[in-house]
Amino acid sequence: MKQDGTDRRLEFRDTLGAWKSRYETVSLSISPDGKSVAWPRTLGDEGMAGHSYQELMVHDLGTGRGRQLTFNKKNINEVCWTRNNQIIFSSDIAGNFNLCCG
Repeated sequence: MKQDGTDRRLEFRDTLGAWKSRYETVSLSISPDGKSVAWPRTLGDEGMAGHSYQELMVHDLGTGRGRQLTFNKKNINEVCWTRNNQIIFSSDIAGNFNLCCG
């Protein structure tokens, strides 16, 4: 924030994700109450024998605590947090990309 108290904001940075992936993620969604964010975190290794994938994460902006919602080691492209508090995302869990609920 500025010295006069204006321009207050909270910045959050995912320092654990491996952003150098062919599935680089820019998708994120804010919870209906504005207190949490959900996004696909890229994990794994894109190297010669490596494999990168995404897992769905949720971060509580008030407490700073995060949690992992999926453990599938599959690719996730987009995430949407609906008004009725469901998280919908696209993933190739079954082979082709389809919508899933978290």
